[in-house]
Amino acid sequence: MRRVAAVGMAGLALVAACTGPQEAAAPPRATTAGSALEPRPDWSMELPALLPGIKTCLAESGQPAVGVTKAWAIGDKLAGVRILKPGGERLDCVAELDGSDILLTERVWTVSQLPGEHEPLFTPGPTKAPSSNNCTTVSVARDAVGRDIGWLSYDVCRQPRPTGPSAQVDVPRREAPHDGSS
Repeated sequence: MRRVAAVGMAGLALVAACTGPQEAAAPPRATTAGSALEPRPDWSMELPALLPGIKTCLAESGQPAVGVTKAWAIGDKLAGVRILKPGGERLDCVAELDGSDILLTERVWTVSQLPGEHEPLFTPGPTKAPSSNNCTTVSVARDAVGRDIGWLSYDVCRQPRPTGPSAQVDVPRREAPHDGSS
């Protein structure tokens, strides 16, 4: 694995968190049945621009990957790519945006989670479409000229954990014992 001493992965993860998805509207996602879903911006909006860096990172990772859980631009010249391996292990990779070189690859801690990670999961093609179910929709991923390049899988059932009053448990108050004097 290569490392960049000056920045380090912690710094790159911070950059990823700060450079979230653009606010432009995403094209509608379609299910395998072809029905349109509501547009929702996510990291895949930038997939065509990030594709050369993604391909280089996938080639460098050695064994086949399940997919890419997130990719993002780092400035004008770099791409960050989080790769999901078959055993669940994830790798972070930083490559030139044009795919010409890799600057860093590093294993990701199990507890590390980037904002928007797995929204969606990009499975590079040409492969059979990943399975879909009530909680997963799958659509075709295309490059800048419209060629099919793989699949985008969205978890439509993912809900944030409850916070605030609904997540708190009310503990009944205990009254002070009454001593009978009053």
